[in-house]
Amino acid sequence: MYRILIVDDEALVRRGIKKSINWNELDIEMVAEAENGVEALEQVLENVPDIILLDICMPKMDGLEFASIIKQKYPQIRIVIITGFDDFEYARSALRAGVDDYILKPITREMVEVVVKKQIEKLTEAREKSVPAKPDEGKAAASVLNAVLRRDTRAQQELSAFLDYAQIEDKNIYFIIMKDYLSRCEIWADAADDHLAGFAVLNIAGELLRDTHTGFAFETYRNELGMVVSCPSRHRLEELLTDIYHNILDFIEIPVDFAVSEEGTLAELPKLAGQAREALECTFVLSKQNIIHYGDLKAHSNTDFRYPEQTERELLTVMYSNEAEKSSALIEEFFAQLRQVTPDVTRCKSMLLRLLLSISNTMESMSSRLHTEGERPGTPFDPVKVLEQFETLEQAEEWVKKLYGETLAYVSSMKSRSGQLFLKITQYIEKNYGDSDLNLKKCSEDLFLSSGYISMILKKESGKTFVDYLNEFRIERAAELLEEPESKVYEVAMKVGFTHQTYFSSVFKKLIGLSPKQFKEQK
Repeated sequence: MYRILIVDDEALVRRGIKKSINWNELDIEMVAEAENGVEALEQVLENVPDIILLDICMPKMDGLEFASIIKQKYPQIRIVIITGFDDFEYARSALRAGVDDYILKPITREMVEVVVKKQIEKLTEAREKSVPAKPDEGKAAASVLNAVLRRDTRAQQELSAFLDYAQIEDKNIYFIIMKDYLSRCEIWADAADDHLAGFAVLNIAGELLRDTHTGFAFETYRNELGMVVSCPSRHRLEELLTDIYHNILDFIEIPVDFAVSEEGTLAELPKLAGQAREALECTFVLSKQNIIHYGDLKAHSNTDFRYPEQTERELLTVMYSNEAEKSSALIEEFFAQLRQVTPDVTRCKSMLLRLLLSISNTMESMSSRLHTEGERPGTPFDPVKVLEQFETLEQAEEWVKKLYGETLAYVSSMKSRSGQLFLKITQYIEKNYGDSDLNLKKCSEDLFLSSGYISMILKKESGKTFVDYLNEFRIERAAELLEEPESKVYEVAMKVGFTHQTYFSSVFKKLIGLSPKQFKEQK
C-alpha cells in the first residue's frame, strides 16, 4: 500500500482530486492534503508519503522550491506537478530539477489515475530491488538504548541486537545531545508542534548515520535529541557532525549545537550521557561553538574568577549619561569577563542575575530622580523571569544592549525635557516674583506640575531650592531698583514680593553682604 499527498492552495481542487478517484483500487492507503509548501513540508516530516501531487504555483513556498527540498532529502518520493499552459516552461524547469512527471490543467480523473499508476509502477519496481526494512527495528533499538540509559542491567544483553541494527562496533562510542534553536528559524515560526521539529532533526541525523554506518539517532526517555555514534577519531567525529549540521540547516533551516561526551563503550552509556548533559549546559556560555566536547571543559575552567564589580559600577554609572558607545563597550567587556567562568554555568547565570538585579535597582532609583508621574526609564522587567528566557549568553548580551539603548534614549529625552521645564519654571518666577503670595504650591498649581517635580528640576538645573531661587531673583531685582535715586527701601521690598521690610533686609544682607540702606548709600 502507498501514501499520497495532495498539495494545492485551492481547496476545491484538492477535494475534487480526493473525491473523484477510487484510491483503494490504486493500492493507495492514505490520502493527505496541504494548502501550501510550508504545510506540506510538515506533512512530509510527520508521515513520509510515496507520491506527491503538487501545484506548481502556491503561496509561502512555490512548488519548484518545495520539490527541490524534498528531492534533496527524500529522493525516493515520486513528485508529480500540476500546471497550466502558462506555466509550461516553469514545469520543464521542475522536471530538470528532478520532478518525476506533470499533469496539465484542466485535470481530469483519467489523467490523475494514469500518472499515479505510472508512479506506483516505479515505486513497486524500486521496492523489489531493495532489501525490505523491518519497521520495528528502529523503535526496538531506541528502547534498548533508553533502557541502558536508565541503568537497566537486563538491557545489556540486548545490545548486540542494537549493534547489528546500527552496523557499528562497541568501541569509540560517543553519546551526543543535539540542541535545536527552533526560535531562530522563520520557516518554523508558525509550527504548532515543537515535537515535529525535533522529529525532523532526528530523522535527518538518523538517515546520515545509517548511510555511513556510524550510529543511531533517537529520542531519549528525557526527551533529548540523542545520538550514539562510533567514530575512530575526534577529527572524523567532527566531520560527521558538521555534515549532520549542514544537512539539518539546508533542509529544515534549524541551527543545532552538539554536546559530545568523552569516548567510551555502550555499557558506559549512562556516564557518557551525563557528560553530554554537562556539555549541553555549557552551550549557554559557548554558543558560538557549534560542537562542545565534555573533555574540553576543564581547559575553560577558571575557579579564581571573581565578579567584575568595577565594570558593573562603570556600567551603572554610564546609565545616567548619554554615552551610547561607552555603554556598549562596557557591556561587551562585562560579558567577555563572564565567559571566563565556563564551565560553571550555574555560577555564570548567578552572576548574570546579579547584574540584572543591579540594573533593575538602578532604573528604579533613576525613576525617582528623573521621572514624571507614571513614567520610568526603560522597560520594567523581572530579572529572574528575564534570565529564564535566555538560551545563550549572547542573547543576554544583546538584550542588555537593547535595554541600555532604551534607557539612554529616555535619559536624553528627560534631560532635554528637564531643560525645557526649567525654562518654563524660571520664566514663571520672573513674571510673578512681585506677588507676595508666590510660593511652591501656587507655582505647582499654575503650571500643573507636582511640587516635588518642580523642586527636583530646580535642584538639578540650578542646584537651588524653590525658595532660594525665588529670593535670589527678588534680591537681584531689588538691587536694580535701589540704584534709582528716588527709590525707597520699603517700596522696593513690596515691589519684589516682600511684605515685611525686616525680613527683606535680612535676606538682602545675606545675599549681597550689605543692608539695603548701606547698598543704596554706596550707590
